Amino acid sequence: MHLRLEGISETLQRTLNVGPIAEVVMTRLDSGPHKDAVRFSDGKVISLQSLNPGLSATLFVPAARDLIKDIEDHSAVRDLIDA
Repeated sequence: MHLRLEGISETLQRTLNVGPIAEVVMTRLDSGPHKDAVRFSDGKVISLQSLNPGLSATLFVPAARDLIKDIEDHSAVRDLIDA
């Protein structure tokens, strides 16, 4: 499951070397009291409990987003050819 996190605190931004918005993948931790976690693009994994309060998460499907971009790119090329 892919999530877009928004409102990442400045402390976490520095710790994880990310900006206020990041795309992550849900994952599970093998040990510790909390198993649900997120994996950042650089491979860093933290538990959900380590995220700051007030952060929002939006579920998205990367394949659909990429498909829309491909359709838009194809339409732009077709417009140039038809011109």
